[in-house]
Order: sequence, then structure tokens, then C-alpha cells
Amino acid sequence: MCNKVPLSHPYSRRPAYYPQFAARSFENRCWFIASDWVWPNDSILSCPGHSCIYNPNGEEVIRSNESQEEFINYSIPTAQLHMKKGKRFHGSMVLKKQISNR
Repeated sequence: MCNKVPLSHPYSRRPAYYPQFAARSFENRCWFIASDWVWPNDSILSCPGHSCIYNPNGEEVIRSNESQEEFINYSIPTAQLHMKKGKRFHGSMVLKKQISNR
């Protein structure tokens, strides 16, 4: 996302949740993954690192710690990759076969 912002900007501190992320994941019935870099507060600009994952219900399932470089990892349940909406699969035929066999 690259949200390096002035210290006066609302995103210079990490919000409790991101309503736009919850809305996009819920209305599109998809997993939403956002990643941002950390820029230490230098008295002018800051980026607290906004990395997180939202599930298709609009719920945040994991987030990185504010202002710390961190690798987040979340295992998405295979059964949740294919929703009733009828998602199309592109890429991995192995994944498509695994999900189709459920």
C-alpha cells in the first residue's frame, strides 16, 4: 500500500480496523490481503505498517504489529476458497482438483 504519511494524517497511527477492507472482502465474498511497509517515525513522516488479511465475511483474521517489520502467515481453509458465489479458478489445476473433490 505504501502509506507513508505526515504525522498529522489519520493513518500515521494504525486504525482499529479498516472498514473499506471489510466491505470489499464481504461484498465480493473473497479473501482480502493488504500489505504495507514500515517507515519509522522521523518526526515528519510515518508508516506504521498496515498488513492484514480479511476473510469473505469481512472479518480480520490476522494483522501485523504496528511499526514492526513482521511476516504474517495465515492458512486459509481449502473449503473456504470456493464459495457459493461460484468463483472461477485460474492457475493451479492441482488446487482446482482438490477443491472440486470436496
